[in-house]
Amino acid sequence: MPKTIRQGQATVRLTVNDLFYTLVMHSQTVALNQVSAFYTRQSDTRRVGFSFLYRFGKEANACKRNTVGSAEDEKQRTN
Repeated sequence: MPKTIRQGQATVRLTVNDLFYTLVMHSQTVALNQVSAFYTRQSDTRRVGFSFLYRFGKEANACKRNTVGSAEDEKQRTN
């Protein structure tokens, strides 16, 4: 969950995956002549991420999007 700081200008986020190292894959293969093969695969799936987002400038100076579509422009041009 992101945390907003510096009067809403910055956001800090921490993400963690597989914190307790629980992803283990076990497999068994049975082939002809009753030959069996077992294996366990355990790769390091633990990940930690940190992000910092800072918005420069003022909200009052932000450009407003043009909400009128091109179809409206064509109507105005033909009238």
